[in-house]
Amino acid sequence: MKRSLLVVLIASALLLKAAVGGSDEKHQYQSAYHQSAAKNQPAYISQSPTIIVEPTPIKITQTASATEKQATKQKWYQRPSITDWGVLSVTMVYAFISLRLLRATSKAASAAKQSADTSRQQMNLELRSYIYISKAELVLLHHEKPKIVYTIRNGGKIPATIIGMYEDFKIIKQMQEKAEFGASTKKSIPVAPGSDQTGNTSHTRISLSAQDIEQINSGDAYLYFYGRILSLDSLNQKVPNMTFFGFRTTDDDIPIVEGGAPIELSFMDEPSYNRID
Repeated sequence: MKRSLLVVLIASALLLKAAVGGSDEKHQYQSAYHQSAAKNQPAYISQSPTIIVEPTPIKITQTASATEKQATKQKWYQRPSITDWGVLSVTMVYAFISLRLLRATSKAASAAKQSADTSRQQMNLELRSYIYISKAELVLLHHEKPKIVYTIRNGGKIPATIIGMYEDFKIIKQMQEKAEFGASTKKSIPVAPGSDQTGNTSHTRISLSAQDIEQINSGDAYLYFYGRILSLDSLNQKVPNMTFFGFRTTDDDIPIVEGGAPIELSFMDEPSYNRID
């Protein structure tokens, strides 16, 4: 029992000693740390002047990507390749061929139109109406003023309608070569193909004096009867067909006698007086 108590006391004394030794060692370490820090810290720290350093601007250059570089190199007008020249050549050939085809098409269309116009004109010439005066006679009856009776004929294949007519006469030695016509008198005379219509100058002022008749019979002057006829048909409803006519007395005619036989007039030789337009 005593031995056990002794052991406990000895153990307690050892533990207490260990505790006291650890506390002294800690205080010694803290003291040494503070002394070392005091030795390392300078007694006086002088304040140096403040220097402000401004940063220098930095230029950042961005390098183009490989795709952009390749796209720039592929512009044909900067660096054309063989392929670019080939495409350009083929395009020029196609343009040349297209131009030639366009010209050929235009010529063909023009030729077709000209052919159609020619065919239409030929058809009109074959089928149109032809109005002309086939006969003209000078009639001088007793106690009546002289007049010229004429026959209008349609020598075409379709009917026509006379819409205007100008007629005049002169007693002169020689008519001028170029015909001159005045204003036409409005008319409405239908003329069937192959038929005749009789007209006369009773509505005009034709007068023959004794002196005029003497000059005509002697050959010193001639009676000229001339004029123009305007007509329409089914092929031409807007622009009238024009017929020019001219008749005259000649030296071979029988003398003009009041109440005598009618004197048939002859066609004038001048083309401007006898034609159909």
